[in-house]
Amino acid sequence: YDIRYSPLEYNGWQQLHWTAPFDGERLSLVWYTPRSVALDQVAEATVAALQPPFSDFDYRRHSTDANVVAEVLAEPSVYSGLPPGDPRWPDVDFSPRGHVVLDVGAHIGAFSVYALANGAERIIAFEPEAENAALFSRNLRTQIASGTVHIHQAALSAGVRPEGG
Repeated sequence: YDIRYSPLEYNGWQQLHWTAPFDGERLSLVWYTPRSVALDQVAEATVAALQPPFSDFDYRRHSTDANVVAEVLAEPSVYSGLPPGDPRWPDVDFSPRGHVVLDVGAHIGAFSVYALANGAERIIAFEPEAENAALFSRNLRTQIASGTVHIHQAALSAGVRPEGG
């Protein structure tokens, strides 16, 4: 499915997209279409090159899962950032090494695999969508069994829970 949620967009006068009224941060559903045969090929090659214990990583072919695999697990990873000194990005030392990592919106587990492969001690993951959570659990079953990874099929939000909620 080539759709993603994004922050509300305005044309200067009015909101361009609308989601039904609800309490909480508003996001709008917009079409996202960069999935391509080339990206599918990058994802296939990336997954084929993964080392144990991640060599059986699975994703839904011909879906935007390929985007996630290519962005997070292919080299260079999106988390590699820009070269040091690049004026478009502040120099930060992002490394999961030695940390407990929260993976909020864990999808199918690509970021958790990245974090573990780069030295994270433990992962606490949250993924509310059932099919994604099941694929996450399958992709990280060894780490879940060992207690290194914990997956919660739930969403997180900021704020106080409403009465009766």
